[in-house]
Amino acid sequence: MRKLIVKSLETIAYVAIVLIVIGSGIGGASAMGGVTGFIVGVSGGAVFSIVTFGALFLLIDIAENTRRTARGLDGGSHGSGPAAG
Repeated sequence: MRKLIVKSLETIAYVAIVLIVIGSGIGGASAMGGVTGFIVGVSGGAVFSIVTFGALFLLIDIAENTRRTARGLDGGSHGSGPAAG
């Protein structure tokens, strides 16, 4: 269930990135007018998306790595824990 939620969050984030960049381009074009406004809007939207969703993906990776490390230290099912005996 946890993997489904994480995958769903990642999918929503990818869609949001595209929508933010497109929306920023349209907003820039309407505010500044023309192609220059569109380029400025897309650039601003891209920077915003990279920072915001980069932090989100970083948090997801930290949680996944923490789980994997705890499973390894506890002698999880994949056998990478300390040898018994």
